[in-house]
Amino acid sequence: MRRASRGLLVVVTALSSACASDSPRDDATFSVRDSAGIRIVDSRSPVWGTASVWRVDSLPHFVIGEREIDLAATVQATTPESSAYHFDAVRAAELRDDGGVIVLEGGSSELRRFDGSGAHLWSVGRLGGGPGEFRSPSYLGTYADGSIALWDRSVARLTVIGPDGVLRRTQGYESVVGRQPAAYGVFPDSSLMAVFPTSISPPAPGTLFTDTIGFWRVTDTDVEPVLLARHPGPVALWTGRYQLNTPFTSNPLRALRGSQLIVSSGRRPSVFVYDTTGQLVERYDVQRVPVTVNADDIDRTIDFTIEQKWYGDVSRQVWNEWLPRMPVPEQQPAYDQLVVASDGALWLRHYVPLHVRDAAFEWDVFAADGVWQGIVRTPPGLLVTSVRDGRLAGIARDSLDVPSVRVHAILR
Repeated sequence: MRRASRGLLVVVTALSSACASDSPRDDATFSVRDSAGIRIVDSRSPVWGTASVWRVDSLPHFVIGEREIDLAATVQATTPESSAYHFDAVRAAELRDDGGVIVLEGGSSELRRFDGSGAHLWSVGRLGGGPGEFRSPSYLGTYADGSIALWDRSVARLTVIGPDGVLRRTQGYESVVGRQPAAYGVFPDSSLMAVFPTSISPPAPGTLFTDTIGFWRVTDTDVEPVLLARHPGPVALWTGRYQLNTPFTSNPLRALRGSQLIVSSGRRPSVFVYDTTGQLVERYDVQRVPVTVNADDIDRTIDFTIEQKWYGDVSRQVWNEWLPRMPVPEQQPAYDQLVVASDGALWLRHYVPLHVRDAAFEWDVFAADGVWQGIVRTPPGLLVTSVRDGRLAGIARDSLDVPSVRVHAILR
């Protein structure tokens, strides 16, 4: 997982209804077939270079942030109300059905609620280990009644906050059949989508190993968790002191769409859909020319990991020593981010090397039935996190690395 940068900008956009029903499908051809009970949708564009492209309007509808929003400027910086507009490490920004947005702020361990104009409604949570407190919170999803599910990995605990900001319940998962899960989503029946991190004994220096990721459905009972899918993760090399991930190998992307697990991994632009029993039920593919990995990409990616200190004090000399033993792929991964829209559409961002932080990203959009819809182009540096009812939310940074929240429109 990439580390969140200190200054993040959250963007919420109004999405044109054309994205769901207008002409993008006219530009593409697709076929649907069944293979051993698996529905496979193959899409391709005969004129890929002129495929339907949308972009996000650069002018926001509103901005939430200590520097930008007018409301915050009218309140003294020392008041609790003004502090609600200050962000240090945004970990999630999720759209609500009333046009507002919830923001999970990691710096203060707070969940904050804003209305459709960007005004602060309430905040809940703080740093700590008690009920309603968090050490390392993450957003899991929202229940049908509007309640919000949060996960604290440091204590393996689920916390449910009501739509009014009131603490509903907490549930510990310190041990599930002898193992501690790390949750990444919540199913409609309140079970969790989780992985089980494991530790291995250090192998001999120079050993390569692939981190295969298993995705499980976990309940709050003693019932054995259900394995939903396994997908390969990064190829790592053990130097005797450091575990270095091979450049251009990455973790599989995962998200929930109702009771379905959505996974994308590897160099092919493919999406896999699993049901709650772990049965693969659908696969979506789109034809796209793969992007070749070159020496400059590798060097700049390594320099970025050193700058970010992802592997501690590892130096360029260490990388140069061990890189020849790493099986660097000839092609980049297809995608590096997955977002499930409220209507079931899937947004997958075309892979961008780690060192590229301010690009105008492009996303493939698949309808709920798996048919490729077209491409959405987002502003430089924007990290999309939520698509709902014709709007789009995302995270980015301003020139001073200061976080804020914005609302934009998507244009054809």
